[in-house]
Amino acid sequence: EDAVFVREIMEGPADPAVNEIIIMCSAQSAKTLTMLAMLAWIIVEDPGPTLWVAKSKEEAKKLSNMRLYPLLERCGPVADRLPAKGPLRKALELYLPGMALVLAGSDTTAALQSTPYQWVFCDEARSYKKGVLGMISKRFRSFGPSYKKIVISTPNEENDEFHDAYLSGDQRVWLVKCPVCGNEHDLDWGDRESVGGMKWDTNDLTFDNERGTYRWDELRKTIRYRCWNPDCTHAWHDNRSERKYLSRTGRWEGTKENAPSHVRSYNWNAILPYWASFEP
Repeated sequence: EDAVFVREIMEGPADPAVNEIIIMCSAQSAKTLTMLAMLAWIIVEDPGPTLWVAKSKEEAKKLSNMRLYPLLERCGPVADRLPAKGPLRKALELYLPGMALVLAGSDTTAALQSTPYQWVFCDEARSYKKGVLGMISKRFRSFGPSYKKIVISTPNEENDEFHDAYLSGDQRVWLVKCPVCGNEHDLDWGDRESVGGMKWDTNDLTFDNERGTYRWDELRKTIRYRCWNPDCTHAWHDNRSERKYLSRTGRWEGTKENAPSHVRSYNWNAILPYWASFEP
C-alpha cells in the first residue's frame, strides 16, 4: 500500500483498452516483482498462452527456481491451480487450467519464433540482441486486440530498441505535490545549480578540505530532495517515512501528445521507490 505508484500499472492488464505497457526505470525498483504479480493475476483472472522472455535461458531457469515458483506457491488462488511437480510443471514450462506458461531466454531464437501467445512479458529488454523485441512482437498477432505485451527494463542506450519502445507510448511521469507550497513536479535529480532536486551540505563537517574528500558518514545525514518551487524550502530527507510520501502521494501523467491510447509507457528513477536510499 505504500508503493501507490505501481497501482495504476498493476491495473493495466485488466484494462481492455491497454495492449502494451512499457516501463523504463531504475535498478532495484521491483521490476520483476511487478511482472510476477501481474502473472499471478493472469493465472486466476484471465488465463491465456503466456511467454516470459528473460535475458538468457540460464536467467530464465534462475528466475523460475528462485522467484517464480516460490511466489506462485505463496499466492493462495494461484497455488490452488498449480499442478504437482511432473510433466505439467517444469522449470521452463508450466501448464495450468486455460493456459500454458513458457519461459525462454532472448538468446533462444527457436522459442521466440513459433507458438503464438496472448500474453508476453519481456524482462530486462535492454539486454536483448538487436531485433529480438521486434521478433517477439510477432508472437501475438493472431490474438488481435486482446493481446498484452509488458516490457520492463532499466535503460541502456538512447534510441536502442527498448528506448524506442518506451518512446512509442505516452511517456508517463510521476508527479508529486509539495505538502507545503502545493507545487506539483516530477522527481528530477537536478544538479548543483538547480533550485530543486537532490541536495547535500558541503562544509567543514561534511568535507575534508585537506584531503579533498567527503566525510560520507556526515554527508549522508544532510542528503535531501528539495521542492522545485524557488519560493519554497521544503525538502524530503533520506529516511523511510519521508521517502514513502514520494511513493504514495502522487499521480501519473502522460507527457507525449497524440500517443496511441493502447500503449502506456512509464519512466521513473531511483528517487521514487521508497526502499531505495537517496545515497549515491
